Amino acid sequence: HIPAGLSQALVRGVESHGPGFAKKLFRFMGDRNRNTRKVPKPVQGLKPVFEAALKSPDSTVRREAASWLIDYESSEALRSCAKDSDAEVRLAVVMSLGYLYRRERALDWEFQKPDATNDH
Repeated sequence: HIPAGLSQALVRGVESHGPGFAKKLFRFMGDRNRNTRKVPKPVQGLKPVFEAALKSPDSTVRREAASWLIDYESSEALRSCAKDSDAEVRLAVVMSLGYLYRRERALDWEFQKPDATNDH
């Protein structure tokens, strides 16, 4: 959990300093998809930061933000990206819907958990 003030400051940074700020933040946190993550997932308080990053004009920032948002129980901001110009962002939307489906139906298959490896 991070304090609300820090979360708000990070949101302002993402919104006002452009893609470079978000890229540095993601680099600091570690790459979600390459198991170099330094921040556990999901972290309460970071969701608004990731949702702000979805508005970036830079597709690499939107991809990274979307990949982190998959881990949250719900994100309307992520689902609103279903028509994003980037295929990886759209894939993250589909994946989040799959995880939501699994959670709502109590389907607790190991290979479907957000942090599962693809080694099955």
